[in-house]
Amino acid sequence: APTSDDNDGVNLGSGGTISAGLSGTVSVIGTGGGGGVGTSSIGVFVSDSGTTITSSGGNIQVTGTAGTGSNSVAVYVNLSSAITTAANGGSITLIGDSMTFVFAPAIAANASSTVTLRQKTNNTSINLGGSDASGVLGLTDAELDVVTAGAVQIGDVNTGSISVSANISPLNYLTLSTSKGVSFTTTG
Repeated sequence: APTSDDNDGVNLGSGGTISAGLSGTVSVIGTGGGGGVGTSSIGVFVSDSGTTITSSGGNIQVTGTAGTGSNSVAVYVNLSSAITTAANGGSITLIGDSMTFVFAPAIAANASSTVTLRQKTNNTSINLGGSDASGVLGLTDAELDVVTAGAVQIGDVNTGSISVSANISPLNYLTLSTSKGVSFTTTG
């Protein structure tokens, strides 16, 4: 079967917007395609300044499945783009077995709402402070720093183990909670 570079499931860029009016919910689901060596087949790719997934008060759910390319990611948000309910309320749930948030994006709910970051596949582990790896959803401190909410929820009842492998210093949220017990190692 033929393959190509950048075979994304949903690719929202160039200032595009996905939104719902009133209290409608937004659900975005994307599956990356096949790819060769060095390609990125992203499940849901939100990029470019001014590009936004938003609602007027309803919840947002983004679900991504990475493609088969070597640089593929389930959910990738970058370049000052936003997934936000900050203005009107509503919670945000991002679902994927790998996530990348780079170059100043915003994942923002208002102070009375929650942002949930969780795996797609049952029993996938989550590493707070670490990078994505096979069978592990990694969320670095820098990635967690782009999240703004009253609370950030990590995982759900189907999450595998949750570990903390590096310092996490909340920047834009007051509460970080996990779906189950967390293992961590202290140093120094």
